[in-house]
Amino acid sequence: MRVYYTVCDAKFDPLEPTSVVTCSSDGTLQSWQFDENGIAQSSLGSYSHDYGIDVRPHDLEFKPGTSILVVGCENGESYLHSSPDLHPQVLRLKGDLLFVELVWGPSASPVEDILFIGGRDELGHRGTVQYWKLRPEKAVPWGELKGNSGSSPCESLAINAIGSQIAVFTSGARDSRHTVEFYDTRCCAAKPTSAFNIPSFSNNIRRVIRSPSISAFNGPGDASFSSSNQRSPSPRTDADEVLQASFSPDGIFLACARDDNMTNVWDSRFLGDGRGQEPLFTLQHGPSKASMDLRDRNWGIAGMTWINHMGSSSPPLLVTGGDDGAIKLWDMRRSFDQKGQLLAELETNVGHFVIGDATNGEIPLLAGDCHANFYVYDYRGKSSWRDW
Repeated sequence: MRVYYTVCDAKFDPLEPTSVVTCSSDGTLQSWQFDENGIAQSSLGSYSHDYGIDVRPHDLEFKPGTSILVVGCENGESYLHSSPDLHPQVLRLKGDLLFVELVWGPSASPVEDILFIGGRDELGHRGTVQYWKLRPEKAVPWGELKGNSGSSPCESLAINAIGSQIAVFTSGARDSRHTVEFYDTRCCAAKPTSAFNIPSFSNNIRRVIRSPSISAFNGPGDASFSSSNQRSPSPRTDADEVLQASFSPDGIFLACARDDNMTNVWDSRFLGDGRGQEPLFTLQHGPSKASMDLRDRNWGIAGMTWINHMGSSSPPLLVTGGDDGAIKLWDMRRSFDQKGQLLAELETNVGHFVIGDATNGEIPLLAGDCHANFYVYDYRGKSSWRDW
């Protein structure tokens, strides 16, 4: 039986459009260069080797328009790489909390030098969203968001394109409610400007939370593979979770990807007056393609991103990847009952995908499923795929 580590996140380098940086549950950070000669791999370091066996990277984000990179690790530490020649600065969440997600403030916004990091404890009873300000020498602690319900466990973060509003999705510490709270970034330390509960989940089984991602690019014969299955970096189990959240490039729509294979989309212009708390769209993927031994571990919407190649002028197009192996495009200008345009269909559950801007030299679509298949697409369809 083949056992694979998984890549938890992948991002295009803003200054190197043909380069993709990945972080994996084997503790490594790697760069992949795509050109006419194929794919070239280079290692950027091993977190497990350099910082401790429990330091496994979970998310990574480039500061918009720069090569400054932050890697969030599941033990609650985030590593700020401001220069390839410098040792990374360690940013720690207080209270021994686990890492959940991080977001940078948008460029040319009042919070362009602010990094927001969300966390939660292992049991899901408490959490935080802390933020740091990037100085020329290092990032310094700058504050903490104060929610209506105190220190609720954080599930996901989203910030709008002009940096004026941040949405924090939280789970109930003692019940099954999931709430989204909105903050004005001009006064982050204040209470939320508004909040509401999102629709209940349709899950009726327990499973490991946090979706798997692109299966590791190393081949099955690589010596780095072990006999233990590294499927999900989060140790906590639960029945439902918001996996990802994001504002559309124009700031009008707010979407959240859920582990019950659905995506909710709201019109953010009406969320503050009580009229828009029901989703404008509920986007549904089909039945799971998981193999029989994984049927009790549905991963839900493992990936979600808005098409933003034209900045704030981009049409409201949302791409999601689900348990059915489908990567679909949804147009928010169409009817409520749309079924989505199929961009790609993988052999099993979608693990992770990255949408590139071909006008900037990036590959249009990279995708990985949960059986270690990695796919490279161009605009004519799948151009190549390999079982790595």
